[in-house]
Order: sequence, then C-alpha cells, then structure tokens
Amino acid sequence: MTPIVSVRGLTARAGDTVLLDAVDLDLHEGRVTALVGPSGSGKTTAALALLGEAGPGVRLTGRVSADGVTVVDEDGITRAAAGLRGRVVAYMPQHPGSALNPARRTGAVLTELARLHHSASAGTAAVAEALNGAQLPPGRDTERRFPHQFSGGQRQRVALAQTLVCRPRVLVLDEPSTGLDTVTRMRLAGELAELARTGLAILLLSHDHDLVRALADHVVVLHHGRVTASGSPVDALPARREVATARHTPPRR
Repeated sequence: MTPIVSVRGLTARAGDTVLLDAVDLDLHEGRVTALVGPSGSGKTTAALALLGEAGPGVRLTGRVSADGVTVVDEDGITRAAAGLRGRVVAYMPQHPGSALNPARRTGAVLTELARLHHSASAGTAAVAEALNGAQLPPGRDTERRFPHQFSGGQRQRVALAQTLVCRPRVLVLDEPSTGLDTVTRMRLAGELAELARTGLAILLLSHDHDLVRALADHVVVLHHGRVTASGSPVDALPARREVATARHTPPRR
C-alpha cells in the first residue's frame, strides 16, 4: 500500500540543538498513526514538517513527501509545500478554540473555506459533509452561531469542521484529548475512528496512552526527538489497564 505521506530521515535542528533525529513515518489512507511522547519530544515539530512549516530558527532536512509532492528535501522546505496545506494535509492545533474567529458566524467561515478549495456547486455539499464529519448538525441553526454560542466541546467540533471542509486526505490532530474526561475521550475516539473509516489518514499527536490504544493502528514513540519504538499499540506502548476501544477496519480497496 502506497502511503499518502512518507517521511524518511526527518531531522530538525535549531542551532546546535537537535529537535528531531532521523525520524521515519508513513501515513496511509483509512489508518490512524499515533506519534507519542511527552512535551518537548518533537511531536509538533514533526507534524508541522508535513505542512512544510517549521518554527523560527529551525532547519529541516531529510525527505517528506505528501500525495507525491516533495515537501522537505535535503535543502529544506520546498516551494511546492505551500499548495498542500488544507487540500492534502490539514492541522488542528492543541487548543482548537483559539483558531476560531469570535466575530464571524460558523457558516460564513465554512463557506469561505469551501469556496477556496472547491467549485461553487461543490461548496455547499462540502460544508454539510464537514459538519456531519465533526458530529455537528448541519443547517441554519448551527451555521448562524458564533463561536461563543457553542460549548467548549462543540467549539472543538467547529474547529474540526473547518479542517474537514477543505476535504484533506490527511488530518493532523495535536493532543485532541487535552482537558477531556474519560467518557468524552472515548467518545472522541469513536468519532475519529469513524472519520478514518471514510478513508481519511489521521496522525494523532498524543501522550494519552488510553486514547492511543483505543484508536491507533500504528504507533511511533518519540523521546528527545528520536524514535525509540514503533509498531502496534500493544507492541510500542507499555502495558496498562484495558480500556474500551473504538478500533476500526480500514476501508477496502
């Protein structure tokens, strides 16, 4: 199976400090890959590299390709990377509510994003699909609301809808379970598994081992920027108590 995203030997340096050290990673259609590690392990640096982005003073080398386009090579980020954000790879930050514009109605933002990425005829359908995918009821009531009129959990769903309306092939989620209780975390796992069943490739950045066990097909463990383990959640993560799972079957080809 050809991966949508392929990462080989990805290295990130800030001056003399090595943030990532020769990381390998593949993302496949309909599968959830978890990049696991504590804060400062390099998860976000690796995820931003998929978008052709890096923090100030950070230099990337290695090779990253997405949908057949080279995003990073030995000379760093390529010019071609700019056209992939949203269309191929979409990123939802750790605190998604901060990405919402408090002065704009939900429907107006979704419609604008849809028009940027789709034809006028396909835009309306893309908005409805994005709201459904984010487990929000499509229609006037949802689309006319401002971000402050949603609960905290609903704002997370609105931010997710804003990434899905572009119809990306890869969704990167940065610590999506932060601040959620156990029941809500497991509900989130089920919703993300449903998105994967539609064929979306998901990269989950997390230190929440229970969520990773419930959702991921493949795990890559980072420690101080190096891959220390990879494989199934059973093989790559330390044993813990069993949790309810939301594992899914990747779509048939």
